[in-house]
Amino acid sequence: MTPPRIAAVITCCDLGRLLLEALESVERQTRPAAEIVVVDDASTDIHTRQVLARLEREGTRVARTDGRGASAARNGGARLTSAEYIVWLDGDDTLEPRYFEAAAAALDADPDLDFVSCALRAFGAASYVWSPSRPTFVDAVSTGGVPHASTMLRRRLWEAVGGFDESLPSFELLDFWASAIDHGFRGIVLDEPLLNYRVRPGSGYRRSILPGPYRARLRHFYAKHRAAVEREGLELILGKEAFLLSQRDYFRTIESRAISLEAELAQLRLEIADAARLLESRGVPRVDWGDFRRLQPLSRHAGRDRGKSIDRHYIETFLETHRADVRGRVLEVRDSAYTQQATVVADLRRADEIPSASYDCLILTQTLQLIDDVAAVASECARILRPGGVLLATVPSITKVDDEGGLDGDFWRLTEASARKLFAEAFPLDAFDVTSYGNVMACTAFLHGMSAEEMRPADLDHADSNFPLVIAIRAVKPFETAEPYVVSGFSRPTEQYVASGFSRTSE
Repeated sequence: MTPPRIAAVITCCDLGRLLLEALESVERQTRPAAEIVVVDDASTDIHTRQVLARLEREGTRVARTDGRGASAARNGGARLTSAEYIVWLDGDDTLEPRYFEAAAAALDADPDLDFVSCALRAFGAASYVWSPSRPTFVDAVSTGGVPHASTMLRRRLWEAVGGFDESLPSFELLDFWASAIDHGFRGIVLDEPLLNYRVRPGSGYRRSILPGPYRARLRHFYAKHRAAVEREGLELILGKEAFLLSQRDYFRTIESRAISLEAELAQLRLEIADAARLLESRGVPRVDWGDFRRLQPLSRHAGRDRGKSIDRHYIETFLETHRADVRGRVLEVRDSAYTQQATVVADLRRADEIPSASYDCLILTQTLQLIDDVAAVASECARILRPGGVLLATVPSITKVDDEGGLDGDFWRLTEASARKLFAEAFPLDAFDVTSYGNVMACTAFLHGMSAEEMRPADLDHADSNFPLVIAIRAVKPFETAEPYVVSGFSRPTEQYVASGFSRTSE
């Protein structure tokens, strides 16, 4: 007999940097899901939209909702599936590989069992293990400890309660499980923490427990479940009282521990201050600036007079990674110092003379910061590339003012986000990648004019996207596109577009 199928619905809103981790945790389940749907709840950040576009291109089913919240996204995803068992997963959480197998085995063994939840392990901004309360109406309402969103359940349960209440932007889990339990559905909780729950400062849950929204959702809940609340009234009051007393005792324990730790911290600070004063009296500063205690850099030429500049190290690393893209007819802007393979060397200010679809590869290194209208440049790059052609571009994220551009001609520093925004206006979302190179040590060394040879390879190669030195973009022109290229706030069909020329300043 074929076991019941499992449908996994992953919901996402601006979680592109975490979504793949969630999806991979579903794909590596020891009992695989027969259906996987990713539901995008109106994500706005470009990186998330890129991730979703690539997933869709690679065959993952991606659905989109209109931004009405988690309830609508979960319901919409479930409607697109037909499997008997359903599991939802928030796009910033992950599952342990055994979860589907363990939960489905319990449902398989007992046809009268309607849902199986599990303990969760919190990570990120907090670390703890938590288990839902007993699945009874009184425990659910008095403690709020209802089964989490990733509980595996039979489709009949979701259908019977009408899905998640889409009028509730929060409290939807309490409402859903109160309805399910009140309908007589039965479930169990596995002791093992098989859900990894990410705690984030800006999460929807954190916003939902603010006093104003919390009271409004609570009033809505009690009005909707009035009959059950009145029926269980005394037990609910006793349960809530017991819960509040336990929370009071817990808070007092935490408060006492916090006071003790603050006293220990104050004592440690005094000891550190005493040690610092002693060291300073012996000529040892708190921070040893060494060669960096200076107001002028070691080199005013970005380290080029000491060896290879650190930004060039990253540029060459990027170009070497994509060596196979440098083929056919190549245009390298400004100079051919990085590849020595360019068939044409040109200045962007004269690109209006270049016919459309002329090049198989366009190399644009450390140039965009010197052009005032970078949006026009991105669109023009798309125009002059042949279908299937590749743009390889780098831009500084941190650097001294350019010697050639000077104080009045060096316009921009880009981040990953601004680079994505810029190139999303000229290329489809799934046609370009943005990569950052660098770390805090590399940035510091570069600003002081150290060369790449003066750093250890491991220190250069460590990537920290919070401290980017160079931003690199690889974009591929699609073979067919119906989208016009947008330049400086207006658009024209591709075949009619003529650039006004690339100038460093507006003419």
